[in-house]
Amino acid sequence: MNSQQLLRAGILLGFALLIGQMHWTGEIAKYINIKYSAMSLIACALLFLLFLAQLGRIRNTQQTQHDHHCGAGCDHHHLRWSFKGGLAYAILSIPLITGFLLPAKTLDAAMASKKGVMIQSPSPKASAASMEEEHPIPVSREDQLVYLDDLYEDSLNVLIQQPEIIFNDFDFVEYADTISFYPREFIGKTVELSGFVYKEEGMDPSQLVVARFIITHCLADAGVIGFMAEWEDAETLQEDTWVRVKGTLDITQYGDFELPKLKVEEWEMVGMPADPYVYPKLK
Repeated sequence: MNSQQLLRAGILLGFALLIGQMHWTGEIAKYINIKYSAMSLIACALLFLLFLAQLGRIRNTQQTQHDHHCGAGCDHHHLRWSFKGGLAYAILSIPLITGFLLPAKTLDAAMASKKGVMIQSPSPKASAASMEEEHPIPVSREDQLVYLDDLYEDSLNVLIQQPEIIFNDFDFVEYADTISFYPREFIGKTVELSGFVYKEEGMDPSQLVVARFIITHCLADAGVIGFMAEWEDAETLQEDTWVRVKGTLDITQYGDFELPKLKVEEWEMVGMPADPYVYPKLK
């Protein structure tokens, strides 16, 4: 029996079991956008089918060797080991070993400082001018603003009618984008949201960011979205502390940008939710 054939079967089974375990424990949400969970289950099933197919190849090889006896030096087309082949198997084995042995780590403020928080960027309306440089097809700034207006206009009409805006995980991204796009429309509006504490270098002691990680496809494209919040007790909170805050929206100047700011009136420390990430809605 060829050891490489067995190793291939083991790797295929290992990946199928790893993905299945992530779904069973719910940890799959710490790696990918939950809207792709069905696709990962399909991948799990395909890997298991490939494992069964590999077992069939092993049995066929054994049967062939049994039916064709020959003397010394007979070549049964065994797979021979090579440095490149061994390196490939080692690379494939690393995510299996780490996946089974190391616990999934939730993204935190340290990662937020590396990726940058969206409060550092101007609102979508202000950033539309920069889109012109990145867009492969020439598009006028007016067309870009019309697109953004259409994208958030429905959300604006809904939110502006609410006496209080209470963020939930499902609407977090849409609400945050809408307020960032129309900050002056929400001055004085009461807002309640929860997130982890992140402190940007250069902020006043009474300021921090109530933030959430947004996952579009998977952890590789994770970004941070949140609101600058201000109250006296903010300086007593450590980064990565989860809080629920309630206050009124205002506008502040941060660097070269005009940003929405939450003037906190009520707050409390809360536990990290089972799924700490938020996701953009399907359009």
